[in-house]
Amino acid sequence: MSLLTTLKTNTFTVSVERNAPAVRSYAARLDGGVLHILVPEHIALDDKYFQQNVLPEMIKHFLKTEAKRVLPGRLRALSERCGLPFNRVTVKEMRSRWGSCSSRRDIALSIYLMLMPDELIDAVLVHELCHLREMNHGAGFKALLRGYVPDIAEKNRRIKGYATLIRLLG
Repeated sequence: MSLLTTLKTNTFTVSVERNAPAVRSYAARLDGGVLHILVPEHIALDDKYFQQNVLPEMIKHFLKTEAKRVLPGRLRALSERCGLPFNRVTVKEMRSRWGSCSSRRDIALSIYLMLMPDELIDAVLVHELCHLREMNHGAGFKALLRGYVPDIAEKNRRIKGYATLIRLLG
């Protein structure tokens, strides 16, 4: 078993299970907070192709689905609470950053935010919202962000730990 077979995300837990004996293909379904990944009986659960290709792709598919369902609403709520309105939000697979903010006031968010708990997601979202006022990481930006997230240094340390999971998902 790998770390991915026991993964717990913000909205679901991964459960790798055997598929029905007559079924010869992989399948996945999200049900009640559990992502059931069904593996054909003739494939070993520690099969290299399954672990390195099939499993990560299935998880990423559901991360994207859940991110598109959850993140825009969270961003809108935080935007209203902070008084930092944005123009548009997109959710996509970004491996090298958690989010970005453009000069057009558009915010892009990574599907991989869904690997984190709520308080870390919110810290990233507020970070991007602060860029609407300060488009750099200077002293003004840092002071603004600390005003909304006083323990941002501690949260940033925790956020960095999630980069390992992104590498595992390929």
